[in-house]
Amino acid sequence: MVRKHPKEVLIAIGARFAEGGNYYIFTVFILTYLSEQLDLSRQVGLTGVMIAAAVDIAVIPLWGALSDRVGRRPVFIGGALFMAAFAGPFFLMVDTRSPVLICLALVLMMALGHGAVFGPLAAFYAELFPARVRYSGVSVGYQAGSVVLGGFTPMLATSVVLWSGGASWSLMALVAAGALIAAATMAVAPETFRRSLDAEAGAAARDGAVSREAVTTPT
Repeated sequence: MVRKHPKEVLIAIGARFAEGGNYYIFTVFILTYLSEQLDLSRQVGLTGVMIAAAVDIAVIPLWGALSDRVGRRPVFIGGALFMAAFAGPFFLMVDTRSPVLICLALVLMMALGHGAVFGPLAAFYAELFPARVRYSGVSVGYQAGSVVLGGFTPMLATSVVLWSGGASWSLMALVAAGALIAAATMAVAPETFRRSLDAEAGAAARDGAVSREAVTTPT
């Protein structure tokens, strides 16, 4: 898989910068930011994240269904670009310390940003790799992104806040950078939503049958 499909592996990892990396800023780091940096009750963040997550759950299938109609790339890229553009307004709304605006910012970011990049992702991964290496490719691409981005993004966000003296522009730049990396990755990726996995499986089965026949046929 690594030898024959390195581009697909890198695409799978790069696509997670918007969904995997930024997701932990909106759901994990934001709790610390609200309580430690803005001196708000932790309940404000927990309530906002729970409401935003519930809305996200509802819209993810809709984004996935849309990607079945128009393609994985336009839906994903649109969500990633929204995430990058909304990074500034998001933290400006959060910095007001208004629970209503904080909740609204989380809902908009999760529903229109995260939902759009996460909805098509599973199908895109399955269509990206050929059947012989599909499980390995999806696993390596997704889990490598989880380890690197999920593990280090909250720490990186804390570091940039300390480095910038608590200025939220550093977080805006971090979120926008992750989203743009993912958008650029998907821009160079192939469109996969018309790829027939059944036809591919049939071809693989025929190739396997031919190989077995060649091995067992006496010379």
